[in-house]
Amino acid sequence: PNAALAIGGIEVTVGDDWVPHLLLEDVRLLQPGGQTLLTLPETQLSLDPEGLIHGDFRAKSLKIIGAQLAVRRNKEGHFDLAFGDNKGPQIGSLAALFDAADRAFAQPGLAHLTNIDAEALSITLTDLREGKTWEVGDGRLSFENRPDELAAELGMSLVAGGAEPSRAVLTVVSAKGAGSARITAQVDQVAARDLASQTALLGWLGVLDAPISGQIAATVDVDGIQEMSGRLEIGAGALKPNATTTPIAFDTASLGLGYDPKAGRIELTDLSVQSKSLRMKATGRAYMVDDRGQPITGALSGRRPAAFLGQIAIQDLAVDPAGLFQQPVEFSQGAADIRLRLDPFAVDIGQVSMVEGKQTLRVTGHVSADEGGWRSALDVSLNEVSLQRLLALWPVRLVPGTRQWVADNVRNAQLANVRAALRIAPGQVPKVELGYEFAGADLRFMNQMPPATGANGYSTIIGQTYTLVMSKGVVTPPQGGPVDVSGTIFAVPISQPVRRAAISI
Repeated sequence: PNAALAIGGIEVTVGDDWVPHLLLEDVRLLQPGGQTLLTLPETQLSLDPEGLIHGDFRAKSLKIIGAQLAVRRNKEGHFDLAFGDNKGPQIGSLAALFDAADRAFAQPGLAHLTNIDAEALSITLTDLREGKTWEVGDGRLSFENRPDELAAELGMSLVAGGAEPSRAVLTVVSAKGAGSARITAQVDQVAARDLASQTALLGWLGVLDAPISGQIAATVDVDGIQEMSGRLEIGAGALKPNATTTPIAFDTASLGLGYDPKAGRIELTDLSVQSKSLRMKATGRAYMVDDRGQPITGALSGRRPAAFLGQIAIQDLAVDPAGLFQQPVEFSQGAADIRLRLDPFAVDIGQVSMVEGKQTLRVTGHVSADEGGWRSALDVSLNEVSLQRLLALWPVRLVPGTRQWVADNVRNAQLANVRAALRIAPGQVPKVELGYEFAGADLRFMNQMPPATGANGYSTIIGQTYTLVMSKGVVTPPQGGPVDVSGTIFAVPISQPVRRAAISI
């Protein structure tokens, strides 16, 4: 209302079909105060021939070349459209934008306009919620005014923060008067953090430093996302919550996903991770909660979760970080209950339970990342295991002297009720405590002495000492007959390379 239209020049041509075509140069839409709201360097307008017969000049198709558009998303998640440097109308959602377009194309002057095409489109998206700006170049927009619906397709190259450009194609279809839209996004090599910033449902992807390709389809109304499904392929990258933490690399990952707004549930299907140090296949679901721990359900318009609660079913897991374990650690099935917080990054592990045969490994604890680096407090339990399997699960760099002493001096042991606690903090030596019961072991306590056989008892690592207590055991010397060594205690210091042990018999 009250706006004025300024046109730098008009060129009229008539084709072989006798339909007039107008070339409009330097079209500017001016506000009452004279500010430019919209600038179109070159616009090609075709008129409706049926209207001309009746003396009506009605637009049928429009082609725009070189338009520039600025879009700003405020902290509440609403969009401001600005043409040039001027603030434009505020749009609460894409569905609201299509409602506005629906009303516009219902006007007599635009009712017969069936196509709008834009080439060489430039868009600047400033996201105040994320504190980031994206530049869209080489944009191509195709808009159709169909009898019963409005449809648009936007293809664009994305550049953010000096990163390599990526591609995205956004398709939107809205039935007239429906107040909702069906959106499909096809992305190619889009940064995980950029994708995560666009919707709360994908916020957890923001901890990844990796490119993502794939397709996402969603139904959106004035309240926000009502339904979503998709498939994402994640390229080589790393888990990197912030700039100071050491990244945890992976080769590829993929997942299918969906969203049930009534339950507030994100479905994770066909989750797969592949790297030199990790292989995993899993399915799961996640729920969003606010800063008071209350579940978030519904269409999510403008709402950002404080945390994600995840329930993961693991079908296959193999862990083999270079130099961490003596051999790959594998489990055929398992489950995990976790809570992921994003700001700051923290993972609370309610329970991870991994099963391989009769062995059940359980982990609880907490992992976080701050400016100093990674922190963890993990408690591990294992119901039963052979000594060889325990050594495979025991990281080779964790109290290595004690690990080597156990490997060299304990044989044939069956272990039970294994308990371990691990604490890691930036700039500090990792702290570990370990305890387990053993049975049927052969123990060598001195190089020149015969071993103790049939030994039962328990072992602990507490503080700077590895302690082994035998409740049963026999030493058989070359002469004199067997010696009962029940009650023997070994105390092995672990603060330095193991050269001696205190023995009490």
